[in-house]
Amino acid sequence: RHGKSLTLQLFAMWCIGRNEKTGIMTISYNDRLSKKFSKAVRDGIEATAEEDYISVFNNVFKDISIKKGDGAAQMWSVNDSHFTYLGSGMNGTITGIGCNIGIIDDPVKNADEAYNERVLEEHYDFYLNTFLSRIEEGGYQIINMTRWASDDLCGKILESESDWFVLSLAAQ
Repeated sequence: RHGKSLTLQLFAMWCIGRNEKTGIMTISYNDRLSKKFSKAVRDGIEATAEEDYISVFNNVFKDISIKKGDGAAQMWSVNDSHFTYLGSGMNGTITGIGCNIGIIDDPVKNADEAYNERVLEEHYDFYLNTFLSRIEEGGYQIINMTRWASDDLCGKILESESDWFVLSLAAQ
């Protein structure tokens, strides 16, 4: 309850505003969550201020808008880009899409999954064999999740790779 996902949504909007050729992929526990994340970013880009003192995306990045006819909830583009954003669930269809920024946001549903070895291994397999293959050369990965177990996705990644920045926020 720290606003981590909201912060990532704003970060995604900022990245698109800075470079409209940025491609972002967000993976969440299921399609419903990923669609909600994707819509929040898309709708934030299209938002208009109700009052003059409220600043929105198009006050800062004036020349960027959602491409007409390409604004579906889970996969959409801005202006002159052929791909800007895809939201998908864990083990969802991301074939044929590459991105500069790959975000995994809340991949675990509940405590039952968090302590289930098979589910944790499936998450890691998806990360290694599917997700990583979608990240373009020089791209970034962000994993945002509640740490339920030491052998979860973050635990397995940190065990095998050391070049990560870790931000840990205490539970409230």
